[in-house]
Amino acid sequence: MYYKEETLFEQYPLELTDTYKGRGAVFAMTDIGRVYLKEYSGSAVKAEFLAKLLECVNEQGIHTETVVRTTEGECLAKDPDGVSYLLRKWCEGRECNTASWDEILRSADILASLHGAMNQMEHSLTEVLDTDAGRLLRTYEKHTRELRTVRNYTRGRKNKSEFEKEFLGLYPKFEEQASEILESLREQEGKKEGMGICHGDFNQHNVVFRSEYAAVISFDNLCYDVQIGDLARFMRKILEKNNWNMGLGMEMIRAYSDKKAMSPYETKQLYLRLAYPEKFWKIANHYYNANKAWGFGRYLEKLEKIKAEEENREQFLAYMKHFAYS
Repeated sequence: MYYKEETLFEQYPLELTDTYKGRGAVFAMTDIGRVYLKEYSGSAVKAEFLAKLLECVNEQGIHTETVVRTTEGECLAKDPDGVSYLLRKWCEGRECNTASWDEILRSADILASLHGAMNQMEHSLTEVLDTDAGRLLRTYEKHTRELRTVRNYTRGRKNKSEFEKEFLGLYPKFEEQASEILESLREQEGKKEGMGICHGDFNQHNVVFRSEYAAVISFDNLCYDVQIGDLARFMRKILEKNNWNMGLGMEMIRAYSDKKAMSPYETKQLYLRLAYPEKFWKIANHYYNANKAWGFGRYLEKLEKIKAEEENREQFLAYMKHFAYS
């Protein structure tokens, strides 16, 4: 073990039997089970908030990772250079299987319970989380400007690759989708309905299953937003891997709303977040910022996948729009 890691673990009342590195962290087997140590860029106040939030959630029967405090009772440990680290108890298990409807729907149910539990946390959120309700609109405006930049750049290239030809062919459809979503979000600007503490990165990798229960991990991206944003992020990840299966999508909504009712505004927010062409933007943005000498094959493959899925995606979104605005 490196000296820095030794000085960090010495700050905890733990007995270590083994350590190893992985996933950008240092893992250790201890007398309280497996733990992982990771550099932490947030403030001590935010770390304390996270620790108390996870305690609050676990007290309500939602299994999550938990923060391990130092011998002095602090959430953060510092290395000899003054860099802060956070130690958390690892949740053993396997990731949510994106091919298993049962695990997907259980995860949606757990997310609804998690949101309800986090809403019980009493704290002045402005001290630790960004409470700006206009964040999503500004993010999508930025994405749309970036799409136009890529379009203009690609148009100007003389010898266009197959990827660039495909991108320019698809661009008008996705630009129209983006503009429609921006217009709808501007109409809703300033509303704060459904706001609450969000996981910030709820996906299949951050729900782990074991025989007796499932647990939620990786709360590094905690934010204050419309909580349905967590469901939108999860649904997008799952539906992209399941060819935008309409039945699965509606069952995910039902699994969540059976546990935590969705208002008409939250339903519209879910639709708008799913309807923005984020995957198209992501591919375009990666292409634009990549080393062009690497070639365009992998980007073309991803564009062709989007094109193949678009009919199912449009059908799902049309049904979702009717569901949201009826």
